Amino acid sequence: MAVNGLNYTSANKLIFTTNSIERGLVDNSGNWGFGTLSPSSIVHISGATDPLTITGLQSGSDANIMTIDGSGVVGTRGDVVVAGSIANNVITLTDSDSSTTALSVVAITGLTIGSNVISYEGSGSFGADITVDALTSASYSDWGINASGTGSVSGNFELPFITGGSVNTGAGSITLEINGGIESDIVISGLDLTDTFVTGGTVVGETLTLGRNDNNDVVVTGFKFDIAGDAGGGTIEMGDTLTFIGGTGMTVNTDGANPGSVTVILDDTAVSTGSYGAADTVATFTVDQQGRLTAASDVTIDITASQVSDFDAEVLNSVFEDANFVDSSNIDFTVTSGTSVTADLTDTGVVAGNYGSDSQVAVFDVDAKGRITAVSGETINGANIDNNDIVISAPVGTATADLAGTQFLFTSSDNSITIVGDNSNGIDFVVTDSTDTKITGGTYTDATGVLTLTDNDGTVITVDGEWNHFESAAIAGNVITFTSNTGETSTVTVAAVTGGTFDASTGIITVEGSGTLSNIDLGTDFVTGVTEADNVITVGNAGGGTTDYTIQAVTAVTYNNDWDIALDGTGSLGTTPVELPFITGGTYSSGTITLGVNGGLESDIAITGLTNTDTHVTGATVAYTGATLELNQSAPDVLIDSEQTIRVTGGAGVLFGVNISDYKAVHVEYTIVDGANARSGFFTAVFHAGTVEFSDWSTMDIGTVVGDLSANASGDVIYTGGGTVTANTRAVAI
Repeated sequence: MAVNGLNYTSANKLIFTTNSIERGLVDNSGNWGFGTLSPSSIVHISGATDPLTITGLQSGSDANIMTIDGSGVVGTRGDVVVAGSIANNVITLTDSDSSTTALSVVAITGLTIGSNVISYEGSGSFGADITVDALTSASYSDWGINASGTGSVSGNFELPFITGGSVNTGAGSITLEINGGIESDIVISGLDLTDTFVTGGTVVGETLTLGRNDNNDVVVTGFKFDIAGDAGGGTIEMGDTLTFIGGTGMTVNTDGANPGSVTVILDDTAVSTGSYGAADTVATFTVDQQGRLTAASDVTIDITASQVSDFDAEVLNSVFEDANFVDSSNIDFTVTSGTSVTADLTDTGVVAGNYGSDSQVAVFDVDAKGRITAVSGETINGANIDNNDIVISAPVGTATADLAGTQFLFTSSDNSITIVGDNSNGIDFVVTDSTDTKITGGTYTDATGVLTLTDNDGTVITVDGEWNHFESAAIAGNVITFTSNTGETSTVTVAAVTGGTFDASTGIITVEGSGTLSNIDLGTDFVTGVTEADNVITVGNAGGGTTDYTIQAVTAVTYNNDWDIALDGTGSLGTTPVELPFITGGTYSSGTITLGVNGGLESDIAITGLTNTDTHVTGATVAYTGATLELNQSAPDVLIDSEQTIRVTGGAGVLFGVNISDYKAVHVEYTIVDGANARSGFFTAVFHAGTVEFSDWSTMDIGTVVGDLSANASGDVIYTGGGTVTANTRAVAI
């Protein structure tokens, strides 16, 4: 067994031993071995992981840097890359001797887009503008579309619209002209223009008579309707007025905002809307002859116990009964029928008494109700308490105490270790047996080579004689030279990067330097250039190949004289013309005009209801004296001589006026709506000899309506108020 400490052997080796294991040596050649007994150099360190740790190193100005090669040999180099930076696509590498190497990279550095132009910048050969061919605007002008865009996109084109027409009565046809002659004119044939038309008309009672130019008048009757009610009835003819009058609790409103509508409203009573009656109240109400509630209220239900016979006896008898109180495992009920009830906790298995002392602790069980169901006394083992001190009885192993004011004594089984705790919470450790010997100090004199070691027993060991050890080192050209105290040397070559070049065609960075170095292959799949032509973007890469990307875009739109729009574009666009539905012809037959649509894109358009003998109304005007129908032929317009009603709507100011030289009286049936307020009434005015008399009679209000109707001698009917007036007016020539 190796002896712990520093041992000198007969083979002139100095061996270091701890824990009976040889940790290192100095051999007879002066080589130092740490973690190895076979050093191959002056200093040889070996370990499974992290064999060498150096702390406290200081920075220096020496350009040489210590390096370690793949075999673990230590050396120095002055051209090791220690820093790097990138600016403007140039990689700058800085060596430990402050020399630099620059590597230029060809790449895109900037990209901007404006007005459909893509501008990109870069280092090397990069930098160009790409204009995208695309439609940017379109507008209508002079029967066509003006188109503009970027790149090769531009051009205007005309569309076929109907711009004129003519009628040929002899041929019975209509010709529609197409602008610019883009398409052939459209001819609608088969019309018979020898029509019969209405020349006049009158209304008397329920009969409408229309005069024709061939004297075959048209008489239409039945312009009336019958009315009936709970009592009585009648007939209403053209020009008659039907009046609705509400009975008790009812209001009739002819809504001016919805002409022709009548609303029957149930009047409000004094009852407040809501729910009546509850668990503690009863509803009371008053009903009128029409069955309406005119008053309602809640009355509290108030019945005292004295008003209920046998209240006390019945309540007590029904409450204090055995059936209402059920015993459980925890509570026992005792009921006195009709009088009272007593509840007692049931006993558990615990024996009543005191538990716990200075040598025992009480141990007990508690159920979910918080009751103690079992209890006993347990002796405190291995300790006792005396005068507030905890005394631990000499166990074998480890004992711990950390209580102020206590004392304890611990002794190991062989009495070699004693631990004592005093009253001040201090702990004393006493070791009575010391059998190990260990080195406690030593000195070494470099000039004489004498090593002096001292152990814990005071024994001095002296090792005399010069032996090799590491003394100095120097670095030159990536080689570290170590020198021993006897002048022997050992060199270490370090692998380090000294420079590099980049080949854009292959994507390879060639690394220059000493030792075993590897080149960096970036591959050939990176962009080296971009070009654009006819909406095709061509991207080049380092391998010399290219990739084309076609932009899907419309580049031109034209009308191709075939009822369709032709689209030109790149990619898959602009390959198929788009046909539009236009009217390209028409025929007339048996009262129907059929308009043909090109290409069958839509169904033909049929205009029905025409006859060979019809003359149709193209417009109409109305006055108090009658209505005038405007015809499509050159014949005179048709005058319907009958008294007319004209509806007017307005706010404050003049509602309407009449020419007092033609009309001497007006009758107005009106409604006024002002928020939640409304009025219905009849107004009459008469104009004569420069004066006017008027009356607003038979009015009915909802709420309070502010404002009235009046008239002046000039024939104006005026409203003063803040609401809206809707009125049916008649003017009478006297």
